[in-house]
Amino acid sequence: MLTTLVASELHAHVAASSAAILLMLGVNRLGQAAVITRRALSSGVPFAPEKDGKVFMGNRFGRQN
Repeated sequence: MLTTLVASELHAHVAASSAAILLMLGVNRLGQAAVITRRALSSGVPFAPEKDGKVFMGNRFGRQN
C-alpha cells in the first residue's frame, strides 16, 4: 500500500499498478520452484513418474528412469 502511494506521488504509474505486483509474484514463484527442484534432485527425492514410467525432463537433470 505504501509502495503504491509513493509510486503514485513520483508519477510512476506502471509501478503503482497491480501488473507490477503480479509480475513480481510470478517471478518469485518461478524462483522458488527452481530452488525446490534443485534441492529435491540433489537430495534424491523421487518425482512422480509419467504414465509411461519416465520422469518428465529426467534426461535434463541426470535421471534416466
